[in-house]
Amino acid sequence: ISHNDLDGLGCGVLIKKFLSGSIKTVYLGYDDIDNYIEENYQYYDRIIITDVSPLYGTVEMLAGEKDVLIIDHHASSEALKDFHFTHHDITKCATLLTYEYLLNEGYKVEEYEEFVKNVPLLQKLLVTKSKKYDSNVKLVRELEKLYLPNISTSSNMYGNYFLINFSLEMINPKFTEVDMYNKSFKIFNELLLNPAADEYGFFKDIFYVDKKTVISNIERASENGTVLAENIYDKNMFKGTSYEYTTYNVLDKIKKINNKKLYDFYKKLINKSKVVVTVLGDFDENIVLKNIEKLMKKIKTTDNLAKINLKEIETKKVNIIKLKKDFFQSTLLVGYKFYNLTEYERHYVLPVYNMILGSMNNSILFVNVREKHSLCYSVISYLHKMVPALTIECGISAKNYDKALNIIKKSVKLMNDKKEIERLYKNAINTINLSLNDIYDSTDRIIDIYLYQEFDNTDGIEEKRAKYNSVTVQDIISLNKKIKLNTVLFMEGQYEEN
Repeated sequence: ISHNDLDGLGCGVLIKKFLSGSIKTVYLGYDDIDNYIEENYQYYDRIIITDVSPLYGTVEMLAGEKDVLIIDHHASSEALKDFHFTHHDITKCATLLTYEYLLNEGYKVEEYEEFVKNVPLLQKLLVTKSKKYDSNVKLVRELEKLYLPNISTSSNMYGNYFLINFSLEMINPKFTEVDMYNKSFKIFNELLLNPAADEYGFFKDIFYVDKKTVISNIERASENGTVLAENIYDKNMFKGTSYEYTTYNVLDKIKKINNKKLYDFYKKLINKSKVVVTVLGDFDENIVLKNIEKLMKKIKTTDNLAKINLKEIETKKVNIIKLKKDFFQSTLLVGYKFYNLTEYERHYVLPVYNMILGSMNNSILFVNVREKHSLCYSVISYLHKMVPALTIECGISAKNYDKALNIIKKSVKLMNDKKEIERLYKNAINTINLSLNDIYDSTDRIIDIYLYQEFDNTDGIEEKRAKYNSVTVQDIISLNKKIKLNTVLFMEGQYEEN
C-alpha cells in the first residue's frame, strides 16, 4: 500500500521491482487506508505500507497477525516508531527511505549510482598510471619519446547506458616511423589493462592521492553558483532517471570508496561491458587491427544489453525550489518535460524547436528575456533528448525573478505562434546544417555518430541533414502541445550589486 502521490509512486515502483513474489500494489489516500486494510488484510501474508500511515490501532491489529513493514516520513506517523518494523525519518522523502531499506537488505538498487561514484576516480587512475608507469612523470617521459600521443578518457550517460571512452591519438607514423603504431598501442594497453593494482585493490599510495584530487576538483567546481544550481536542479528535475546522478550529487558516496571497491568496479567494467572500437584517420589497417586484436584478447565483451530506456516521468505538480547561497549572481533554471514523442520528433523536431526557442542569437528567449526587457545577463535553452526534456537557464538579478519566470513561460507559449516560428524557422535550419558540416572536421563528433548507432536508432550525418530539412513549421507547433512545466529552481545570490 502506498500513497497516491509521486513520492508514493516511487516507493511502489521500487518495491515492485526488487521484491520477489506476487505483489499487488494499491495507491491510497489517508481517508481510505484504514478501511482498505480492515476489509482486505486477511488475504495477504505480508503488508508493506509506504508514504502513508494508518491509525495506530490499525497497525496494532496488524502487528499481531501479519508480517508488516512501514516506511514513512510524515510527522503524523511518528508514533508508529513504537513498532520494530517501522522505518521513519522526517528529513527524507519516502522514496529515498524505501531505496535505503532495499539497499540495506542487499538488493542491487544502486546501478546508476555505482557508475557515477566510481568512474571519475577510475578515469584518473587508468590514464595517468599503471604498474609499469607508477608515476605521471615516468609516463610523460615515455610519451615524449613517441611525440606525445594523447591518451585520454571521458564518460557520459545516454538513456540508461553508461558510456566510458578511452582514446588514443597519435601523429601519423608515416611522418615519423612505422613502429610508432606498436609503441603507442603498447602504452595504451599497459594503462588500460595493467593498472597500478594487485589482488587487494589499487595501490593505496597512488589511490588515496588521486582520490583526494578528484574530491577536491568536484568540491571546487561546486563553489561556482551556476554549477551548484545545475546539480541541485538535476537531482530534482531528473529524479528517477540516470541523469540525477551527477558527481556532486553522489560526492558523499565517492568519499566512501576504497581502493578494493574501485578495483572490483574496474574488473566488472573490463569483463562485462559492450565494447565498441572506432578508428579514424589515415592509418595502416593491418597494423592497427593487429594491435586492436591484442587489446581485445584481454577484454571480455557482451552484447547482452537491455533495450535503451526513454524515461518519461509524469508531471503531477510543478516542483519549485528556492535557495539562498553566498554567490554574487542569481541563477534561474526552468525545466520542461515532453510526453509521447515519436522517434522522429525526439531526434529531429525537438532540436529545431530548441534552436528557435533558445539556442541561437535571435531566439525567442534571447529577444524577449534579454533584449526587450533586460532581465538577464544570459539565457539559453538546451535538451535532454533521452528523458526527453528541455532546460532554460539564465543568470539574473534576484529582484527580476518573478518577471523573468513569467516572460519565460510566455516565450514557451509563443512556440504556438505560426508567424513567430516562420520568422525564425529558416535561420534555425541553416544553423543546424552548419553544425552538421562542422562534424566532418571533428574526430570526436564523427566517432559519436558511429558510437550512438550501436545503442540507439540514430542516422548518419547526411541522413540527419535530410530529416532536419524535412521538419516543418507545423511539426514544431504540434510539438509544443506535448510540453509541460516540471521544475523551477531559483538560487538567489546574496551579494548582488544594486
